[in-house]
Amino acid sequence: MIAPEFNAKFGFWSSPITSQIIASKSLSFGDLQIDNSNIYWIESRPNEKGRSVVVSYNQDGTYRDETPEEYSVGTSVHGYGGGALFVRDQQLYFSNAKNGIVYHKDLKSNVIKPLIDLFEGRFADFHADPNHNYLYCIRKDDSKKTQFPPTEIVRICLKSKEIQVIFTGSDFYSSPSISPNGKKISW
Repeated sequence: MIAPEFNAKFGFWSSPITSQIIASKSLSFGDLQIDNSNIYWIESRPNEKGRSVVVSYNQDGTYRDETPEEYSVGTSVHGYGGGALFVRDQQLYFSNAKNGIVYHKDLKSNVIKPLIDLFEGRFADFHADPNHNYLYCIRKDDSKKTQFPPTEIVRICLKSKEIQVIFTGSDFYSSPSISPNGKKISW
């Protein structure tokens, strides 16, 4: 004898497997970075309301959440996401999706501070110069109240927090990278 629920037409039977169950178990990983033999990535956690966390795997074999629960690391500069963190020499920079502010965490002292105190647009694709004087990145300038806000390559002075536009005028910029001597930029 066939159970009654198996006699239902396609799409009209009830399943014990719901979309909520599937989504709550699906972690995703992105933006992999390596610094001093430690591995860093962004981990999306559906069981924490979709919050994204910077996680590290250290040389001693331990995993650690680098961003506390009040942060959700992410950016919408590029419609597909990505580019929300950068780490070099134990200095972590990330975009907080909750408020659009860029933060800096010194991984040695575990101190997190806003790099930019006010909402100045959306930022992604970070890259620091070799001397850690500037953080180069892509900014979507939302202060211009237009349907398509300008996309720019900017640099943020890590001491004064001043933002300087390096390139603007094109529809799309991605992945700025600074030469080892700090004198050239590619994107």
